[in-house]
Amino acid sequence: MAGANSKSICDQAASSFSPLDQITRDNARDLQLAWVWPMNEGGTNQPSPLAYRGTIFLNNTGGIVQALDGRTGEVRVRRQLSLGTKLLRRAH
Repeated sequence: MAGANSKSICDQAASSFSPLDQITRDNARDLQLAWVWPMNEGGTNQPSPLAYRGTIFLNNTGGIVQALDGRTGEVRVRRQLSLGTKLLRRAH
């Protein structure tokens, strides 16, 4: 997903199409819910989770950023952000 105007859902049209092939028409019916994660009450909550190396990162209402284990749903990190918080460290 190169480019400054990339959408977060696999393609420019945000169609939710994925080029991955592990889930097919033949095995989709065998999928089961592994876990759920409740979001905080209040505010507008439209997260766009990011999955990276087995961790799911998501934003929650109230400036909360969470990192969840993708396999179990357990919280790896929970951080309350304040205005102006820097999330990334730049390499020098």
